[in-house]
Amino acid sequence: MNLSILLPSPLRIVLGLATVSIPCALGATSFVPVPSFDSDPRGGAAEWDIFTAASGPQGASPITSGLNVPTSSDMTIDVLAAIASPGGLIAGGDTYYSHSGAYAFSVDVAFAQGVDFARVSYALVGAQGAPEPFPVAPEIVAATSLGSGSYNDANNNTIFYTDFELASSQTEITATFGDTPAPFMSFRSINGVRVEGLSANPIPEPSSALLAMLGIAAVGLNRRRPQVSPLR
Repeated sequence: MNLSILLPSPLRIVLGLATVSIPCALGATSFVPVPSFDSDPRGGAAEWDIFTAASGPQGASPITSGLNVPTSSDMTIDVLAAIASPGGLIAGGDTYYSHSGAYAFSVDVAFAQGVDFARVSYALVGAQGAPEPFPVAPEIVAATSLGSGSYNDANNNTIFYTDFELASSQTEITATFGDTPAPFMSFRSINGVRVEGLSANPIPEPSSALLAMLGIAAVGLNRRRPQVSPLR
């Protein structure tokens, strides 16, 4: 019986009686834009779904969107610990696999109009269940992190994102994230990267109307509570 047919990964190496499963591309990443992104007059995004080299510059983003379309972009992969075989580019660059190694990303995106907020997202392949995020979370110099989260798309990717408030309105964003330096051993497979520039906070604060409604509801509950007469 060929045990390799029981393994979920499309790419396998059969070495005698042992079968090694290789993380493989499971389809394009479906990033979900920030709410109201399409109507944001200063909203723009650059997205990479293909990696062109095992290290170094990856070129301009092949996918841009928004009313404030990026004027230039670039992404660089810095290999921190040697990537062992079968790591590297998978499926023609659709996925980058850091087998027994470690890497870091630097992403630069420039916009025609200045932005005040940003969201940095990346997708990790979750063939063996939801993966852990990179130990080095996304960071933007002179920006304040507003929070982070994750969600899953239909192609078995877990998308991690971090939201930022920039120190001042600016036209260029440089974000970094990735593994920790050697001797860290990573087995993560990344499927895509997206950087969004925005004019409004990606995590909207509760509106005054909502707070007022909550206050009215609390008053109503207090009024409906039964009154207990004090003991005499």
